[in-house]
Amino acid sequence: MQVKDIFWFKHSSKIGDVSSAKVFELLKYEKIDAVESSTTYEDYNIHLDEERLDEFKQKGLEVEIIEGM
Repeated sequence: MQVKDIFWFKHSSKIGDVSSAKVFELLKYEKIDAVESSTTYEDYNIHLDEERLDEFKQKGLEVEIIEGM
């Protein structure tokens, strides 16, 4: 296994700003090509739902994206 990107979330309080389920739902992925058997990381566009993330940032959630691990 190889780590490609890390999405590191920080809450402003110990009990959290949003639930872990809502944080997990921020992660989105889509196939880049219409190839049925996409098997590599590069075959997908992996990103965060920026609209929802902005909403959560207003509540105190922070995210750091560490690329190229």
